[in-house]
Amino acid sequence: MHPNLSILKRPVFAALLATSTVGCMMGPDYTRPEIEVPTNWNAAHEQVPQIDSAQIANLNWWEQFEDPELSRLVRLAVEENKDLKIATARIDQFFALYGVSRAELFPRVDLDAGFTRYSSSENLDLPFTQPQRNNFSIGPSLTWEVDFWGRIRRQNEAAWAELMAQESGRRAVILTLVSSVASAYLDLRQLDRQLEISLQTLKSRQESLTLAENRFNGGLVSELDVAQAKAELAITEVTIPQFEQQIALKENEISFLLGQNPGAIVRGRSIQSFALNADIPPGIPSEILENRPDVTRAEQDLISANASIGSAKAELFPRIGLTAFFGYESTELKDLFKSPSENWNFGPQLRLPIFNSGELLDRVAATEARRDEALYNYQRTIQQAFREVEDTLVSHRKTREKREINVRLVAAYDRYLNLAQARYDEGQTAYIEVLDAQRNLFTSELNLAQAQAEYLRSIVGIYGALGGGWIVEAEKFAPQSQAISEIKS
Repeated sequence: MHPNLSILKRPVFAALLATSTVGCMMGPDYTRPEIEVPTNWNAAHEQVPQIDSAQIANLNWWEQFEDPELSRLVRLAVEENKDLKIATARIDQFFALYGVSRAELFPRVDLDAGFTRYSSSENLDLPFTQPQRNNFSIGPSLTWEVDFWGRIRRQNEAAWAELMAQESGRRAVILTLVSSVASAYLDLRQLDRQLEISLQTLKSRQESLTLAENRFNGGLVSELDVAQAKAELAITEVTIPQFEQQIALKENEISFLLGQNPGAIVRGRSIQSFALNADIPPGIPSEILENRPDVTRAEQDLISANASIGSAKAELFPRIGLTAFFGYESTELKDLFKSPSENWNFGPQLRLPIFNSGELLDRVAATEARRDEALYNYQRTIQQAFREVEDTLVSHRKTREKREINVRLVAAYDRYLNLAQARYDEGQTAYIEVLDAQRNLFTSELNLAQAQAEYLRSIVGIYGALGGGWIVEAEKFAPQSQAISEIKS
C-alpha cells in the first residue's frame, strides 16, 4: 500500500469518521406539540360511539354515488391534471436537493489538474530558482468536513422535512382536485336538471298560451289572460339561455380539471337519481384530521424550522475539516508521472468564528423566531381543520333538511296547480290563480334540483375536510416518479 493511502487506516481518521456520524447535535430535537382536540363535534345531535377512522379515511367515497361516469372523471383527472403533474415535478426537485444536502456528510474526491507558468522577480535573491519556469500538477484531492456539532445533519433533517412538506402539498392537490371534480360534476348535473325543468315548463307554457288564445278568440276570456300567458312564457324562455351558458362554462371547468381542452362531458346519473346512501356515518374521530395534507405540511414546516435552529447554533462552534492530496507535480510535462514527481499532503483544518458583529447570534435568533412562527401556523392549521369539519357537518345536516322540505314543497305546489287548473276549467277562478300555481311549481322544482346538489356537495365537502387515507387510494391513479417511490419505501 502506498504510504499516503495508509492514512485511511489510521485510528485518528477512523475516529473522526465515527465522530462525524455519531457526534453531538446542537439545537432541540423535535417533539410534536400537545394540541387540544375536541372529544366530539358540536354539529352532532347526540353522543354517538366513535368508529374506526379507516371506515372513513380509506374510503373511495366518490364511488358511493354509484355513478360510473363520476368515478371515471375522478380517475382521469388524477391521471392527467396539470397542477398535479407540476406538484409531482416539484417533489422530484426537492428530492434532488435533499440528495445535495446529504452528500455533504461524505468526503468529496476531485481530480485536480493544472498548469502554471511562473516568473519570479529578478530583485529576489532566491538560490536554485529559475526566473521563469513551468509547473504541471495532477492528482485526486479529498475534502471532508467532520460534522462534529451536527450542522450538516440538522441541515439534512430540515431538507428531508421540506421534501415531506412538498409531498404533503402534492397530496393536498389530489384532495382539492378530486373534491373539485366531484363538486363540478354535481353542479353540471344540477344545471342539466334545471334546464330540463325549464324546457318542460316552456312546453307547458306554450300549450297554456295556445289555450288562452283559443279561448280569447272564442270570446270565453279577456285579452288579459293571453297577456299573462305570454308573460309567463317569456319568463320561462329567459332561463333557458342562462342555464345553457352555465352548462357550457361548467363543462369547460371540468375539462380543465381533467387536463384537457374544452369539450363536452359525458353524463351519468341524473341529479335526482344519485344514490343517497353516500352519507356520513356518525362518530367521526377527531384524530383523523392528523392525516389532512395541510396539517401534515404544517408539521413538516415546523420540523424543518426546528432543525434549522441546530444548524444555526452549530455555526457558533469550530468547523473541523480534513484535506488530502495525492498526485504528481513537475516543472516538465515529460517527468510528471515519474516517481520523483510524486506529491501528497494530508492535514486537518479548523475554523473558529471570533468576531462577526453578532451575525451568527442573529441567525440563531432568526431561526428560533421562524420555529415559533411555524408552531403557531401548525396550531392555526389544526384549528382551521376542526372549523372546516364543523362547518361541513352543519352544512350536511341543514342541506339534508332543506332537500326534504323542498321535496314536500314540490308535491304541495303540484297539488295546488292541479286544483287551480280544475277550478279554472270549471270557471270558478281567474287564470291568474293557475299562473301563480305554475310559477310557484316551476320555482320549487328548480330549487329542489339545487337543494339536491347542495346536499350531495355537502358530502363531498365533509370528505374533503377530513382528508385522510382516501387520498392515498386516489393517488394510485396519479403519475409516479422515482422520487415518490423512494419516499414511500
